[in-house]
Amino acid sequence: MELEPVYITIHKVDNVRHAYLGLEGTILSFDQRQAALDSELLIPVELVTISEGLRFQGQRLIVALLCLLLPTLLSGMIWGLFSGWDPAGEIEGTIASEILAVLSAGMLLAGFIAFFILLVMFFSRVKTIRLKIEPGGTTIEFYRHRKQAAEINDFMEQLRLRQGIISKSPAALVPRPAGFMKEQSIIPRFAALLWLASLPALLTQRIPLLFLAVGVLVWFAYRQVQYGRQPREYRQAIRHYLRGDYNDAICALEGLRRRIPEYLPTYFCLAEACVRGGRFEEALEVASRLAGDYPDVAHHMEADIWLFKRIHERRGGTG
Repeated sequence: MELEPVYITIHKVDNVRHAYLGLEGTILSFDQRQAALDSELLIPVELVTISEGLRFQGQRLIVALLCLLLPTLLSGMIWGLFSGWDPAGEIEGTIASEILAVLSAGMLLAGFIAFFILLVMFFSRVKTIRLKIEPGGTTIEFYRHRKQAAEINDFMEQLRLRQGIISKSPAALVPRPAGFMKEQSIIPRFAALLWLASLPALLTQRIPLLFLAVGVLVWFAYRQVQYGRQPREYRQAIRHYLRGDYNDAICALEGLRRRIPEYLPTYFCLAEACVRGGRFEEALEVASRLAGDYPDVAHHMEADIWLFKRIHERRGGTG
């Protein structure tokens, strides 16, 4: 029986912006991007238990509070700007002051109405789907919004179907999930931190507060110095790996291994690149090179490679 891949975007209860579920063969994949880190968890479907629940949607409460706070701040800023333009205080009693008063009152009223509506919506709990993964007890919980209900129902039906298929093949069972983690470029995070650190100085016009931005610059410079100390081939391989060019990453790491065979990070990165590229025999060979000096490390690495190989086979079919 051929199983078509199925994918769905989910809205997790912890407000992760980018989270996805996929079914490839009899493997459930869970991908999410949180801050500057991408993670992928590959879960054999027989390890998943499905249940439902109810949750308050905390995002609604946050937006409600912002609706109450922002009009007040915006109104105060507008009055402050106009007072700054008219330091003699002659704005009171003018048409401009009346317009500002009406505008401020309108913003405050709109904010209060939005706050009340969102507060009522917050106390209306939303249905959720919980996927509990054993062993370990990891839980993936996401909202079952009405607009997405049909899509989620179809996905859950496919998940149960594939659980039924794999239950008939005890030899195909896999004991635990496996996963990858990938750190994205530091530049977007650096830009966001620099902007946030500079904001107090820009709002208050106090130069001493720029020390916060200087701290961010020092942190970025330190990270760049640490990164620059790594061998050139290793840096090239990391760039290829982050782009998904696993074959190019393997070529760069093989060259580094021949040039500096004692550089231990090469072996870990090389084994992972081989696994990501589906080159499992080469990954096992990399692990065997560590067996002499690091037998425990080599043993754990080999066990992980065999696990990924089995999961890879099941992603292509029923396994």
